[in-house]
Amino acid sequence: MKDGDDFKVFDRRHDREGEASDGQSSTQPDATSQAQEPVVKDEAKPSGGHGEADHYRDDVPPPPADFTALVVSLASTAYLHLGEIPDPEGKEPMLNLGVARHTIDMLAMLRDKTRGNLTKEEANILDRFLYDLRIKFVARMEHP
Repeated sequence: MKDGDDFKVFDRRHDREGEASDGQSSTQPDATSQAQEPVVKDEAKPSGGHGEADHYRDDVPPPPADFTALVVSLASTAYLHLGEIPDPEGKEPMLNLGVARHTIDMLAMLRDKTRGNLTKEEANILDRFLYDLRIKFVARMEHP
């Protein structure tokens, strides 16, 4: 791009009311001109209902960052995509066998890569989740 050339920017974000922007393009001078100030979200205010921050509360401490929490998190994702647990937002149960299989495969890879380095309890939890998830996956494949 030569100095003085203009480029067009299309804003596809939604406004605060959830409405799509008008899609109008604006013509901005090249990078040598003064930049616009970035939009900074005030994190002290609620985000309006659908953001990740809505799921965290200051008065509830997060679970520990340990191996068991990682396994439970991945297993929960697999159960969710097998339709075994309700959607966290109260929608219809999800059924995405591709994502479920990928998550089960990730748990199996994690077991293989950590073999010999886990406590007996950690290995047992991982093996039990893998067994249960595989049984449920096969059952779901046979009877979607």
